[in-house]
Amino acid sequence: MSRPKWAHVRLAECIATINSGVSVNSDDRPRGPGEIGVLKTSAVSAGSFKADENKVVIKRERSRATESVLGGSILFSRMNTPQLVGESCYVEADDPSLFLPDRLWQIRVDSSRIDARWLSFVLLAPRVASEIKGLATGTSGSMKNIARSSLLGIDILLPPIREQRRIAETLVALDDQIQLASKVIAKLEQAGRGLMEDLLSRGVDITGRLRPAESFETQTRDDKSFPASWIIVRLDQIAEVERGKFGHRPRNDPMYLNGPFPFIQTGDIAAVEGGVILDASQSLSHLGAAVSRKFAAGTIAVTIAANIADTAMLGRPMYFPDSVVGVSVYEPHRAEYVQLVLRAAKPRLESRAPQSAQRNINLQDLRPLDVPLPDPAEQRRICQVMKAHANAVAVERDALEKLLKKKAALLDDLLSGRVRVPQEAMS
Repeated sequence: MSRPKWAHVRLAECIATINSGVSVNSDDRPRGPGEIGVLKTSAVSAGSFKADENKVVIKRERSRATESVLGGSILFSRMNTPQLVGESCYVEADDPSLFLPDRLWQIRVDSSRIDARWLSFVLLAPRVASEIKGLATGTSGSMKNIARSSLLGIDILLPPIREQRRIAETLVALDDQIQLASKVIAKLEQAGRGLMEDLLSRGVDITGRLRPAESFETQTRDDKSFPASWIIVRLDQIAEVERGKFGHRPRNDPMYLNGPFPFIQTGDIAAVEGGVILDASQSLSHLGAAVSRKFAAGTIAVTIAANIADTAMLGRPMYFPDSVVGVSVYEPHRAEYVQLVLRAAKPRLESRAPQSAQRNINLQDLRPLDVPLPDPAEQRRICQVMKAHANAVAVERDALEKLLKKKAALLDDLLSGRVRVPQEAMS
């Protein structure tokens, strides 16, 4: 038996209603018991619905909130930043105390003809998502808008309803795997933060196991306890702590950029989350290298502006701007251990940054930083424990990345009709 052909239709033929909310006055906190909330645009993100992204509607405005969240609908961000405009997500269940703002649409379908979950995947498919973003207009560089008529005019392929449902079931099953993998990673990362705190307060014995609490004498510094056998030193006693530089203005002079020398940026460091960094998003010419500062492989890169106290270990020599500090640890101490101390100190260092448009710390915050220091052999054992945990996280992240790539491929194949679901699966 031949397979039914898919129809070419406009999105308007798949949508029964599009409703928007209204702008209401609210307090900048989530709704509580007995209160109603209005969604932030951030409630629609990367194909997911985040109901906790809401603000409580003040009492006198409650009667103005009219469009509550309905299960089986699709939320669509019609007005947002250029990066986020056109984001959409499927809503599983009604939430009568949660309402839409004027910047979000709620899309409903005729369920006898259209599967809403399937349509939500269509809007996320690479071709359609790219076309949607291309519809955004507006003179503001920070805010774009999509017209209703433009969205409804998009052409899509429409399978029979039974095939829509089976496609949706296949993609939902994959989404469930992705969600489970993400939860595993989140739990491992949380456990890693606790493990790091234990390692830096209790240390490990010669077998590589955490010392049992109360099995050793302790000392206290700034309300933190450490084994009494450790010494407390300043960071600049065990490492050279120097700020990067770039002495030319303007900073974006092309004669000083785009050469053979990697020029690390704060975002590059934040992206590796304490790992080894091998590539930089910018590079310097010979002229640029002459007015910057080079740091050797094995140096700890520490951000001191915008994002505070993110760290990475250099996998090769790189040049730093003045928003990054290089910490070069003296032998016989281990740079990996000192980096753990810096990562643990991040909240404390962040608290020292002035609350201004451009938050920053300086060398006077880093150089005197207390470092609880075991002997080099124990430093090595501590690093081995953390490395084993980091490897476990990396395995799970690789598995998640494979699932995400599989979903991207399936979205394209299933929603284009290039791959059809088996007919027996639709019976």
